[in-house]
Amino acid sequence: MVMRRMLMVVIVVLISAWGTAAAAAGGFYLEGGHGYGEIDNNDTGFDTDVDVSNISAGFTLSPNAFSTSSRPSYILRVGYDRLRLTDQYDIDIDSHGVRIDNSFAWPLYKGESARVTLGPLFRWGYYWGKSDGAVPGSAGSTAKTWVSAFGIGPELTTNIKLNDDLGLGFSVGYAFNFFLGRIKGDFPSDDYMGHRYNGYAVVSLLFL
Repeated sequence: MVMRRMLMVVIVVLISAWGTAAAAAGGFYLEGGHGYGEIDNNDTGFDTDVDVSNISAGFTLSPNAFSTSSRPSYILRVGYDRLRLTDQYDIDIDSHGVRIDNSFAWPLYKGESARVTLGPLFRWGYYWGKSDGAVPGSAGSTAKTWVSAFGIGPELTTNIKLNDDLGLGFSVGYAFNFFLGRIKGDFPSDDYMGHRYNGYAVVSLLFL
């Protein structure tokens, strides 16, 4: 409930910022990603490799998406993210939550109808869900899990203006993510941490 309220507040701020920024472009995005990583179990010392996939959708805002200036671009994305981790023993952690992306990028090309930028991405996400046994000896049981994730990496974005009212954005990136989690089931609560590397692609529909 608290996370839903936080998401609603962020959405209201997004809409307000879009309405007050004269040159802003805002709209909706869809993202898919895949990668790999490792989970370290703090209590048992058990480590496992994981395969990671995600799909995300939500709102995006870019104040200077089609600017012809040399100033850095800023992109904000706020939305729902579904995250699935599968370890080497086919144990799954399936979670969903809210994620916020901030991208600061410098122009490689700037024209009247297109802008290409490259720069760092910073992301934060909070997830909750379930695992079918992420602790050794608990396979077959269902456990609840909570995860906080922080990520950074390069992102390349191309924005194309279709007309005076509409544009498309395409972003690709590669991020390093660090996460902290807790799992609770038919056993004492257990903390874990880990990291993952993942590539991703984003398509955005932008309204000017």
